[in-house]
Amino acid sequence: MTVVVPLTTTPAAFGFPHTHGIERSSENGLSSNSAALVFQVVALSGDRFVKKLGRCSVDDMEAINVLLKDLLLLE
Repeated sequence: MTVVVPLTTTPAAFGFPHTHGIERSSENGLSSNSAALVFQVVALSGDRFVKKLGRCSVDDMEAINVLLKDLLLLE
């Protein structure tokens, strides 16, 4: 199982609580600026992943981790 935070490019989603904006870059492989929907975290089977498109930056991962901990009341 892999824990996944889905992304969206819907502009309205950028204002929701527990979201984090991610700017597209060659490193992350996004085609558009996106919002990580931390409040919609899910667990998926590793079999569902076919190929890697990119890598999230350390700064974006840290911001998402903070939001995830807050959402789950872990700290």
